[in-house]
Amino acid sequence: MDPAVAPDLTGAMDELGGVVGYLLERAIDVAAGGYAALQVDLVGETRTSQTVHLTVADDGEATTASDPKFLIPAATLAHLGGRLQIESGADFGTRVIVEMTFSMPRRVPHVDIEALRCTLGGQAALAEVIASLDHALSRDLADLDGLLAKAGSDHLQAWLHRVAGVLGMAEASGLAQVGLLLERDLANGRHEAIDRSVRDFGDDAAAILDLLREHRDSDRL
Repeated sequence: MDPAVAPDLTGAMDELGGVVGYLLERAIDVAAGGYAALQVDLVGETRTSQTVHLTVADDGEATTASDPKFLIPAATLAHLGGRLQIESGADFGTRVIVEMTFSMPRRVPHVDIEALRCTLGGQAALAEVIASLDHALSRDLADLDGLLAKAGSDHLQAWLHRVAGVLGMAEASGLAQVGLLLERDLANGRHEAIDRSVRDFGDDAAAILDLLREHRDSDRL
């Protein structure tokens, strides 16, 4: 089990359990040397979802995706929005890969206020820096709706770069990294899913800004 897979994913778990159970029974039936295994790997992630591969492996004779035993699992997964992949060969047996995307609760953005305070040398300096960050982020966050309404990617990439830079200065390194990854992904073009991710990133940046404002005039965490 990949430790990066979130423990609180949600989706069609009962139906998925039926598919994986069926595939495991098949693997046990055909295993030549008694080898059958299940492996779970994280292969993709957004702010609100994870894509997972559940791989059922066996050391039996090679097969193909047209095997009738795979028809019902493949149809079930297609109905659920997933897919079935078959890798098989005489030298390694068969790997049946179930790919599914699950919803994941959005994580509360984190900023290390104490680290920022220590780096700056005290509360007075912290308040000054937060005021500057507030000014920079407020302006960019207010512009996001207009930028998303415009065609093209260059202006969104520039926006993501600026906001990620400000978040990095605010010790919100995790969220800053998300922004830089989105900037990179936009180089391949825009689509609905990436626009949604950019908006989610903006919402998280706004949450960081609210947190910073809470500490601007505070003498405690």
